[in-house]
Formats: sequence, C-alpha cells, structure tokens
Amino acid sequence: MHNDYIYGAPSKIELFSDHLEITSIGRIPQGLSYDDFFKGVSLPRNRELMRVFSDVKLVESLGSGVQCIF
Repeated sequence: MHNDYIYGAPSKIELFSDHLEITSIGRIPQGLSYDDFFKGVSLPRNRELMRVFSDVKLVESLGSGVQCIF
C-alpha cells in the first residue's frame, strides 16, 4: 500500500526467524511535510488500494502507522 510504483520497483519482503521486514520504495508523498508525516497526517499514495483495504477491514485507521512505530 505504501510503495511508490512510479519507480517500477516492487516492495522488498524479507522473512527472518524472528521478524518480517517490508521495505517500500519511495519518499514521503508530495504535498505532505515531514512534520505532518510524523504527526500522523494521512495522504494515501495509492488511494484505490487504500479503499479496498479499508472496505475489507484490513486497516485500522488512516495515518496511524508512524505513531505506532514511535
């Protein structure tokens, strides 16, 4: 959902014995400041994909990931 597909590179998924790492290509979406990003302001990069995940209840809320990490 977070990957920027404009670059033509897929997300990198690595499975370790004790954790899973998913690396997405891209930067903070255009129009979103670093301050807003770290405050949890949501600006979905892939709006249609976000809508699908929301419809099937696979996301808990928009913009909560960074705050959960910290």
